Parts: sequence; C-alpha cells; structure tokens
Amino acid sequence: MRVATGRPAGEVADNRVDKPTAAPLVLFDISRLIARIARTAPTGIDRVELAYARWLIAEEDIELRFVAVAGSRVRLVPDSLGRALVDWVGRRWEGRADRRETEAGLARVARFLGIDAPAAVAADRAASAPGAFDAAPAVVRFAIEPFGRLLQNPVQVFARGALEPVMAAATAAGRAVVYVHVSHHNLHRPEPFRRLKAAGPVRAVVFVHDLIPLDYPEYARPGDDAKHARRIATVAEIADVILTNSQDTADRLAPHLVAAGRRPAAGEPPIVVSHLGIPDAQPRAPVRLAAGAPPYFAVISTIEARKNHLLLLNLWRRLAERHGAATPKLVIVGRRGWEIESVVDLLERLPAAKAHVLEAGSLSDEALAVVMGGARAVLMPSLVEGFGMPVAEALAAGVPVIASRIPAHEEIAEGFAELLDPLDGPAWLDAIEDYARDGSARRAAQCARIAGYPAPTWAAHFAAVRSTVLGPLSPPAR
Repeated sequence: MRVATGRPAGEVADNRVDKPTAAPLVLFDISRLIARIARTAPTGIDRVELAYARWLIAEEDIELRFVAVAGSRVRLVPDSLGRALVDWVGRRWEGRADRRETEAGLARVARFLGIDAPAAVAADRAASAPGAFDAAPAVVRFAIEPFGRLLQNPVQVFARGALEPVMAAATAAGRAVVYVHVSHHNLHRPEPFRRLKAAGPVRAVVFVHDLIPLDYPEYARPGDDAKHARRIATVAEIADVILTNSQDTADRLAPHLVAAGRRPAAGEPPIVVSHLGIPDAQPRAPVRLAAGAPPYFAVISTIEARKNHLLLLNLWRRLAERHGAATPKLVIVGRRGWEIESVVDLLERLPAAKAHVLEAGSLSDEALAVVMGGARAVLMPSLVEGFGMPVAEALAAGVPVIASRIPAHEEIAEGFAELLDPLDGPAWLDAIEDYARDGSARRAAQCARIAGYPAPTWAAHFAAVRSTVLGPLSPPAR
C-alpha cells in the first residue's frame, strides 16, 4: 500500500496483487476494531474480534480480505491498512505500543496500595518514548487524521472499496466465499448484510455472545432490548453458521431462532459452541508489585448494573465498619458504563470507598496481569454473563476467584472457583474476610484446586471452529 501525503484516506490504493488460487476467499469484518481504535483497553468482545483477526492472518490456506460496514454496504478495507490496524490495536491493548500507559496504570495502583511502582516498568520506558498515538503506524495515523475527531465512527475512512467485484471474481473461479462477523457490530441494521448475501453465494458465519439485553433488559440501556432483537433477527436471516461462547448462550439463543423460522434442533443453522480462549502467554516477562502490598482484591469489568459492583461497594462499607484501617483494598479495573448512578454515588461519596476502593479505569493487558497477580482473589459477582472471561483469565494465572453462581460461570469454573449466590451478601462478606487473612486455609484450598485448571485457549477454540467456519469450502449453491 502507498500513502501519498495529502490524499484522502479513502483514496489510498490497495496495491496487493492477487495470484490465481483455489483458496477460499474469507471476508473478515473488522468494523468494531475500527470503531475502537482510540480505546486504550479492550472489552471482551473487542478481544474476540482481535483474536479472530490474528488467527485468520496466520492461516495460509485462505485469501483473507478485511471488510467493514459503511453506510448500507459491506465494503473492502485496504489490506495493508487492515493489517496495520490489527497490529496497532493489539500492541496498544497489550501495553506494547507505549510503555507509559502501562507505567501510569501501575503507578496509580501502587500509590493506592502505598507501595513503590514496579521498577521493571519504569526502567523499561525510555525518557523520549513517544505518546501512544504517535507510536501508531503512519498508515493508521494518516487514515484517521484529521477525520478522527470529526467522525463518530472512522469506518467511513477505512472502508471505501467495492466488495462485489472481488466476490464475483472468486465465485467465477469456483472458490468458496466466507463472511465472518464476530462482534454484534451493526447487526441491528440488516440491509448491508442482505446486500452482501444478494451479491453472490457467500457462507455467513456470525458469533452471538449473549442474549442479555433480551433476557435481562433491566441491565441494558433503554432501547437496547429492541436493538438486540433486531440483531438476533438479522442473525436468523443471514447466518449459515452461528458461533457461541457457551452452551448457556446457545440454549438461550435457540428459541429466538425458532421464532424466526429457523430450526436449530435440526442443525439449521448449525450452532457451534466453543469457549473463548485466553492468551497462551503474556507478551512480556512478568512484572510483580513490590513486596509489602496490603491485602487487596480486584474486580475486572466495565462498570454496569449487571456486574453487581453495587454489592461490592456495600460490602466494603461493612468491612470498613468492622476493620477500620485494616480494611482490605478493592481495585476496580474497567471503564464506566451505563445505568450506574447508584454505583457512581457510592464511588464518589462513600467514605469507605474513598479510603479503601480504587477506580483504576482501563489498564493495558500487562498492567492488568500485574494487578491481578497480586490480588487475594478476583471478584466477579455478576448477575448474568455470556461467558465471563476474567474468571477464566484469573484461574489460568493461578489467581483465586470468588464469582457468582450463574450458568456461564458454572460452565467454565465449576469445581475450581468459589461460586456464591450473587444476592447473598453475608456469604460474600465471609469469603472476602477469610481470603484477606494471611494463611487463609480456604484460599489455599482453592489455589490447590486451580493448579489443575484446564485453561481455555484460543488454539483450542480455533481448532474447534475451523472446519465449521472455513468449510466445507466448496461454493454454496445459489
């Protein structure tokens, strides 16, 4: 790809030369990654789209083209730009794009705990290190400047190429065409996907992460239940294969598909259940918090009603009443979400929260691993989840977990994590007090259990979904 100074990003040519091939044409939708380009840390669904992008880039027996929804059409993203974007957001979210972001996040936590920041982080960052945006590849910066501050969704800059000629050429050559969408992004607007299906024989593979706005509308933004209903209707209309992250999600999805005239019980469309993976290895050698940190717990999630932060803050009020200055600390990792007025009131006005709770905001993956690794336990009192990635990540890292007893957590952590009723405040209070004690036998017992935790990996996930996502790779009948 060439980038000429002064040319609009949409006019940047994609200079790849496609050689004759029988490989399937895989159209991977990166609309969500484009929309999240300015984020310093990912959500769970962001992680899934990034993991799929990296997997497909590494596949040698496919022709991968990046696409995104722009307006009423699915359009091509120039190959070099798509790859640069995937590389950039991955490095930034992992903490490898700008060491200062990781350092700043860990320094906030260290100050709160009254200890020194990890020296290995500060020593690693050169004094002249660029800012995060300056460290982005030039092609990514070119694509979003100066438009990034003017456009709510920079996809209009990235996705400008016509997709139909590429699909027609592949079909004429007898090659399979597979469209892969793993993020929920734009599915509430069916028109782009109808046009995609009408453009030629294409196998549509769509990931459904949860049914929470439909089954629990009280935990979503007003109107999100209707919006998610439109997403699921689009999935029912266009999907040739549906992927889910848990059996619970698949079970909740099936009645909606039946209502739309599909027959999942008869394999139409097939629903493939495969637990999400966690990184096989940390991107860098582990950094540890300084010795002498007081007992603390971590909760890792966007702050929203269903995550049940309200329970934890009320428990910390009681802990402060009982233990005073010896109250264990709570580190909340994640950005603020929606419908959280009561939580914000407690975070900003509750004396116990001001003294013993840190709202750390978003952290890079490396900083998150450091904070999680020093915790007495990761707390996950969610009222409902589609999967519960922080639970799996903590267990895989050998960190105890106290989580709510809900179907998703039972599916991935039964017999390893300590699962409690998310409404049983006294049980949570007792567990937290026990785990905070030095030499806690209850915590030690969980540590012994999780030594044998069979951590879900992306390698296993993709091995499970590969044949269904990419095959059968003969063109579907029109």
